[in-house]
Amino acid sequence: MTLRCVPRDERGGAILVVLAFLAFVVPTVTAALAFASTVSLGSGARTLSAIAQYTATGGAEHGLYRVVHEAGYTDGLTLDVADLYTVPINGRTVNVSVTKLSSTTQEPPPSTYNSNQRLYAQKVVAPETASPNTLTTFTYTITVTNGDETAKGVNQVLDELPPGFSYVPGTTAGLTTDDPAISGQELEWDIASMGIDLEPNESVVLSFDARASVPEGVYCNETWVRPGEASTSSGKTAPVTVGSPASGVCDGTAVRVSMTVDPDSAIAGILTTFTFTVVIDNIGSTSVGVSQVRDLLPVGFLYVASSTGGDLTAQEPATGFQQGRQRLTWSFNPSNAIPSGESRTLIFETDATLAPGRYASDLLGSIDEIVNPIVVFEAAPVDALGPIWIQATDGGVTASTLVWARDGYYEVTTWDLEGL
Repeated sequence: MTLRCVPRDERGGAILVVLAFLAFVVPTVTAALAFASTVSLGSGARTLSAIAQYTATGGAEHGLYRVVHEAGYTDGLTLDVADLYTVPINGRTVNVSVTKLSSTTQEPPPSTYNSNQRLYAQKVVAPETASPNTLTTFTYTITVTNGDETAKGVNQVLDELPPGFSYVPGTTAGLTTDDPAISGQELEWDIASMGIDLEPNESVVLSFDARASVPEGVYCNETWVRPGEASTSSGKTAPVTVGSPASGVCDGTAVRVSMTVDPDSAIAGILTTFTFTVVIDNIGSTSVGVSQVRDLLPVGFLYVASSTGGDLTAQEPATGFQQGRQRLTWSFNPSNAIPSGESRTLIFETDATLAPGRYASDLLGSIDEIVNPIVVFEAAPVDALGPIWIQATDGGVTASTLVWARDGYYEVTTWDLEGL
């Protein structure tokens, strides 16, 4: 190291430089230290805030777990009376409140009903076109699917061929190779001995050939399974277009009956008015006559007097009760005609105050030209949902959630955090 002596005349300048340096550096260092301290405190606050949020959220999740998974917990709640308890989380005591509400300002979530949440059949055909009065072989493929959440058995597969079409012996393939029993245009494959249980979303396929030499027109087909009958039907599908028909409707008699409801979900325990709309579509080439429409309402639903409307009829239904359910019957004499390619609607209202659950109608339409009534089971389902309010707090942060419940089904529509 080399030591350097500072001459006297330079010492004053050196002192001034040092003082200037201190004047600049000290405030800067002090500010830096203050900033570091602030950052440290802020980081700690953020850590505490995160812990509080996780803790409160954990408490709300605990309440939700009890509602969803603890047997009998929800049923044991007293309406509008909070169930209060504490649970330790992250070394803290969290206060949890679970309340089954009799009402709420929030709208319930829309129905989760899916028409495919059951056993159902679908059908396609190849080729889809043919020349008039020319013998043609058509291959039909039926797919049966379990759209439910539990396994379902299949005992029979049935198919109604269009007029003029006939089954080709020995052509069945897929699910079975046995020929069907034949009655008129109806084919029936009895597979009960096979013990087929379809798991959720599982499908089985059956195919066969049919021959026809028919005039110009559109020839439609229907398939269904047992158990389930009409509720599993494909409807009039797999159309074969022969020649160049002027109309795209199915040849012969073909009618489709359906029903919808608005709203399709409601708050349990609150009187609600539901509007049902029945639609009868004549998708066949001939006029049909509707002689009767009957609806077996779900349990707890009651018809609203003078509410019938639509272009099918405005007359009041005959009412009665069947197995604890109100039955509505509209009868027509003479029958109410629906020309080919047209549809008619029947609209009516009901009132109901429902416990949590899913509710559906059984609808029946009697058509003069069809031997058996058209039945739609579990039509226009309504979800009645019970709101449950869950809150959890560790004193600093509060987590809240609103869950809707019915028959083992739960849906969360609100999740809030308040506090730090």
